[in-house]
Amino acid sequence: MYCLDAITGELINSFGDNGKTTLNKGFDRNTKDLFISVTTPGIIFENLLILGSRVLDSSNQKTIPGDIRAFNVLTGEIVWTFNTIPRPGENGYDTWPEDSWKNEYLTVNSWGGFTLDEKNEIVFFGTGSPSYDHWGGNRVGDNLFGNCIIALEAKTGKRIWHYQTVHHDLWDYDIPCPPNLVQVNVNGKLIDAIAQPTKTGQLFVLDRLTGNPIHPISEKIVPQSDIPGEVTSKTQPFTKSTLIYGKTTMDKFSLNKIDGFEKKSIEDSLKSMHYGRLFIPPGVKPTMVFPQFNGGTDWGGAAYDRKDRMIYVNCSNEAEWFAMINLVEGKKVSLYNYGKQLFNTNCIACHNNSNIGLRASINSFSIADKERIKKSIYNGKGLMPAFKNLDEDKLTELAKCLFTLNNRRYGPIPGAYMVMCTKPGKEWCVAQLNADRAKPFILFEDKVFSSIEKAQEEAERIKKERGESAPMRCT
Repeated sequence: MYCLDAITGELINSFGDNGKTTLNKGFDRNTKDLFISVTTPGIIFENLLILGSRVLDSSNQKTIPGDIRAFNVLTGEIVWTFNTIPRPGENGYDTWPEDSWKNEYLTVNSWGGFTLDEKNEIVFFGTGSPSYDHWGGNRVGDNLFGNCIIALEAKTGKRIWHYQTVHHDLWDYDIPCPPNLVQVNVNGKLIDAIAQPTKTGQLFVLDRLTGNPIHPISEKIVPQSDIPGEVTSKTQPFTKSTLIYGKTTMDKFSLNKIDGFEKKSIEDSLKSMHYGRLFIPPGVKPTMVFPQFNGGTDWGGAAYDRKDRMIYVNCSNEAEWFAMINLVEGKKVSLYNYGKQLFNTNCIACHNNSNIGLRASINSFSIADKERIKKSIYNGKGLMPAFKNLDEDKLTELAKCLFTLNNRRYGPIPGAYMVMCTKPGKEWCVAQLNADRAKPFILFEDKVFSSIEKAQEEAERIKKERGESAPMRCT
């Protein structure tokens, strides 16, 4: 963090260490070499900069506490800290296993930004899900202050109130944006309140001073985990129906109005999944997460019209699915499979290893430059955090695995066939997906048909003839 003269742009040497200070300081353990950054600029109250952080919270590596801190804007010193994983004697300590705050692999951070009620000297913010995002066997309990709307005294950092929107989160349902300061008409009286959009597509409206719900919120029984060691919360909070702005249930009738192969393929996939409602926990059997990890509401939040007292919220009604994998201890593996295990542990949350390649591409790396891949993994790159916990051997094996996966992306993708409409309503051509950005598919120019059904049959014939198993797609 830097302090600059607003007129000249020069560093102000009285701030921190010659004009700058590190975000890694002020914790009760050594965090010097661990990753921390910010995704939002924090908020200013008097001479304080109140700041959250982005830390590693989705893999089995050491991380930094996601505590909320207030820095003196003149000196760079930390004035107060709010512990997002409570210490002994603090509210919420009993919602975690004993001494969880000491666990170097657990964190709760706030990355979505802050809202300030300057008149009442209150700062409001939301927190993310506790690490690990989809497994909580090492953090049995409701896990305060994860997934909480929190009000603090801006001057001291003292907690005024909190409200938890997800208990023992297993779905990565972070609170993704700052709450909005609103006024609500209750029986002819205007109440100062905050309105918090969420990834579950629910709007929580709470009294600004007390945290009490303006509108009823009920705890409803939800499905329980079948994974040994996982202890799911028995209930989750639901706002009243008029404040649920996203879709929270799903069945086969919820699918987009599509016909043909794609619809059947989706319906067949659903047969092997748990799906249907909000808060179905992860399991070995694939689970449909709806809304997906990115909302409901994610980045961007809501806008409030003070005149009409209307709030406008962005919403995504997309689904996502995932499955948990049993860890087999003590099993000998080949060097490539060891690298693959490292990939599945550290990378797969953002880089989805499938028949059609990685969700987040590594094509920016030179295909022959494994050392560059290792360097980027260790130091981080762009939105990717640094993985400084990996030693040289692990970095080498992971780089080899990524090299292999990336190398597979070039050329036609086995089994990945498409039927493309080349003349609307008149002509369909068989094509094959191609792992090349410049040429994403290859047309079979001699495989042109007057109906989509015949083109599909030919694509299936080619796939069987070549002994390829990836699904066919129609476009």
